[in-house]
Formats: sequence, structure tokens, C-alpha cells
Amino acid sequence: MKKILPYFTFRLVCLLLWSLSIPSPTVLAADQAAPASNDARLEIWPVNEANEPDESTLLLRYEHALSGLQEGITNPSLAIYQDGYIRVFYPSYMKQGGIYAARLSPVSLENLWQELTDPRLLQFDPQKIRSEISLLKRSRNERPSLRQGKSDEVTAVVEFYPDRWQVHPVSVLGKLDEKKTISWYGLRTDAMRYTGVAEIQLLYEICEQFDSIMRSNQLRKIP
Repeated sequence: MKKILPYFTFRLVCLLLWSLSIPSPTVLAADQAAPASNDARLEIWPVNEANEPDESTLLLRYEHALSGLQEGITNPSLAIYQDGYIRVFYPSYMKQGGIYAARLSPVSLENLWQELTDPRLLQFDPQKIRSEISLLKRSRNERPSLRQGKSDEVTAVVEFYPDRWQVHPVSVLGKLDEKKTISWYGLRTDAMRYTGVAEIQLLYEICEQFDSIMRSNQLRKIP
């Protein structure tokens, strides 16, 4: 027990440090005249209603997963629905803990979805990409990675439903629930290090937009 508690505490501190870049609830509730988003490509509108769309209209869910947290401790997450409704969740141990809502404009949602459903992401194959990175490491004579298990790295997890966007009347209903999951440990580090790996660059770019949404000053806390 003496070994487990300090390890868990260190992991938790790392996640709390990550949260420092996120505005507090006071900042998130800033006046509507403030800039719409930290990302110029995104147009985000505040919402007054607290009612969420049906889960069957969920387009995507995104989270930063920090390994080593005790069972039952949740991660910050983002959910976006077909009508552009945004739901951001911060766990209670973070200073801005709570649920926040906003809405993504139709144009921004369309553009975001086009990027997310790029064929290279739809066919994202972690094993193949890791093999490509291993070849790059050998060509550069890089030392074996020491990152495995480091607590300052997070796993970016994106789950989305490619066939739920603008469903056509003749769509196969069974495909609406087919989910694509992409998970990558240390995404930021790999994106900076392996600029020629297209799939990693695309994933990093889309996750940067997700992070921007989670930091938007147009988010309103739901009581």
C-alpha cells in the first residue's frame, strides 16, 4: 500500500497540471462578446438549454486518458452530436469540474467531420503505423523509446460513428452503430517527432481542434 499511494498521487498530479491550461468555470462563463474559440477554424455558440440530444445522435467522443489512475476515476471528455451540440465533462477533482455545453456551427461541424473522416483516419491501423515509426527510428539510429509508462504522457482516445452524419434514407440501419476507435499514446510527442507520418499528423490536428473546443470561452456550465 505504501508504494501504490505515492504512484497514484503522482499520476493524479500530472493530470491536474494538464488541467491548468483549461480555463476555470468563471472564465468559461465569460461574456458572449468574447472570441468564439481559441481555434479560428471553429465557430462555437453558447447555449442556454441543458437538455442533451439522444445518444443515438452522438457523432463522436474524445478524451485524454492518463494511465495509472484508480478504477472509477474518470477522464476529461468531449462529446459532439449531429445537431452540433457540444458536451464537455471535467471530473470533480479538477478545478473546473462539471459539465459544460455549447453548440458548433453547421459549417464548423461539417469541416471538422470532413477532417475526421479522412480515409487515412477511417483506415487508421496502429500496428502498421508503429511499424512505420520503428523503421524511421532505425533509419535515424534512435535509441529504443523510454516513454512507455511515463506519467507525463496521455493517451488520446477518439471514438466516432462514420455513418451517423447526414444519414441518407436508404442507409443500412445496422451501420449507424458501427464505431471507429482510434487510440494513441503520446500523440503530441510523436506528432512533433515524426512529421512525415501522415496518419499521426492528421490525428494530432483533429485532436488539437477537440482540445480547442474543450477550452472554448463559449462553454456554459450546466447546473
